Amino acid sequence: MAPLMAGLPTDRGYFSQITLNRENGEIDPAHTAMLRYVLPVKGPDGGVEAAVVLNGLAEEMLTGIVTELTGEMTLAAVDSSGAYMLFNAESEQPEFLWPEAQGWTDIARPDEDAGFVLNSELAQAFVSLPLERSTGPERLEFVAMQPHASLFAPLRSRFWEAALISVLIVALSAGLGTFISARLLRPVRRLSQQIRQHDGALTRISLDYVKNDEIGSIARDFERLAGQLIDRAEHAQAVWENCSEGLLTVNAKGAITNANPALQTMFGYAPGGLQGQPLDILIPERDRGRHRGFLASMSPEEARRMGASRVIQGLHSDGRELPVEIMISQFEVSGQARYLGVVHDVRDERARAEKLRRAVAALKRSNAELDQFAYIASHDLKAPLRAITNAARWIEEDVGERLEGDTQRSLALMKSRTARMDKLLSDLLEHSRIGRQSVDQEPVTVQEIVNEIRDLVDLREGFEIVEGPGLDTIHVPRMPSTKILLNLIGNGIKHHDSDTGMVRIEAEHADDGVTFRVSDDGPGIPADLQERAFGLFQTLRPRDQVEGSGMGLAIVEKSVICAGGTIHLFSEGRGCLFTVHLPLETGAAPQRKRTA
Repeated sequence: MAPLMAGLPTDRGYFSQITLNRENGEIDPAHTAMLRYVLPVKGPDGGVEAAVVLNGLAEEMLTGIVTELTGEMTLAAVDSSGAYMLFNAESEQPEFLWPEAQGWTDIARPDEDAGFVLNSELAQAFVSLPLERSTGPERLEFVAMQPHASLFAPLRSRFWEAALISVLIVALSAGLGTFISARLLRPVRRLSQQIRQHDGALTRISLDYVKNDEIGSIARDFERLAGQLIDRAEHAQAVWENCSEGLLTVNAKGAITNANPALQTMFGYAPGGLQGQPLDILIPERDRGRHRGFLASMSPEEARRMGASRVIQGLHSDGRELPVEIMISQFEVSGQARYLGVVHDVRDERARAEKLRRAVAALKRSNAELDQFAYIASHDLKAPLRAITNAARWIEEDVGERLEGDTQRSLALMKSRTARMDKLLSDLLEHSRIGRQSVDQEPVTVQEIVNEIRDLVDLREGFEIVEGPGLDTIHVPRMPSTKILLNLIGNGIKHHDSDTGMVRIEAEHADDGVTFRVSDDGPGIPADLQERAFGLFQTLRPRDQVEGSGMGLAIVEKSVICAGGTIHLFSEGRGCLFTVHLPLETGAAPQRKRTA
């Protein structure tokens, strides 16, 4: 009892360490492990006079705690002294080992109240039970130990079972999936086989699938899409085959990949004869290097600039050179540069242009000769005409009073005819000079021109010139505006069939120029004669009834055309309306500001 009484606290009981049972001071040969509870008994003076000791068999007390051990699991109840009682599933009785006992090994324990340690050989779980000792609170620790291999053996077994089940499930799923997919994909494979039968052929596709399911929807959509693509392909093929211009495509290496029939005919090759040939075959040898380098260095920007046409020399299959107009553009196929050439044979155009050039040159010569003839004729004919006029005047001055009536009338008629001839020659000379001489481009108002015309025309009594509004605000070049308005107003008065009449002049800015409107209330011009009205020497009344050369409207029309304008005649019943449009850029000078 001495060890139990040593240092005995007076105010509380405590548990002893696990020790061997002693009888009469000697260790029990059976090595029975005891766990005691000591309760001190105080004396009158407050000191410990005795103690109540409860002896308990440690094996029985701890066996109640250790409920179940399996396999290779071992449980150790470790005292603070290092002594422990060892339980395992293979032994019916626990084994008590203390530090001095044979076979004792120290069991490592953590400082925490509970924990778990796993290493390569052993798994350990710790839990502590607090106990009051004579020296204060201590712990009775329980350590569960199991070899690493046996701990994970059930897990491995379950893992392989799960793996086997998974493999079986996968195999079953694969088989079932194969079966289901075979049934589901059978129509798809049938559609694919039907599509492959049309591979490379530009023909309509009709898929034999009538069910209204997803596959049927795909089949119908495919038929529709294929039909649209075939429509586009047929359209492109028709354009390619029937285009009257030569078409060819060239790859980046300068090889011809395709050529349409028009190009093959143009250069004298059989169908397919240009396929795969170098582009050089269509170019004269002297130009091949330049064109080859041009294609090799062409950028997309240069290709766009080459969209404008240019004329080069091509080489026919028989060795002849032919001029062609070519336009080149660049495009891509699967990321590779390609070039499209549009080729036009310009031989016929050049022949027509040369023919037209010769015709224009001949026409210019003819016009020049005609103008020269008109100028010379009108100028040279005036000399004898002046002699006749002078002779008639001399006769009239010398013997006019002694001439009989018929002779005087004949003399007056001769003077009238010579005056008409002089006017005719003057008008003919004026007509020939239109467009060949510079004209007065001084800007004036229409009002100023009308005022000048009033002084130039023979305005008979009973006739008037009516002016429209705003004539003093519209500026036009003096010529040919004066010549045009003078002839139109003069014709309206000269060819009037009444003793009284009116000619109206209006003007306004229209579009890019000025429009004049000259109208009268005279007899008008029948519809069947309106085309002839602008011809040379055309009068609608006998020359004995009206003094005129028949050149007025011809002079007007030529003046308008040379100024870049237009003239129109309107006449229904009585009266005529002439509309003249003169563009400002050619028919008028800049407007002149009026000053106060």
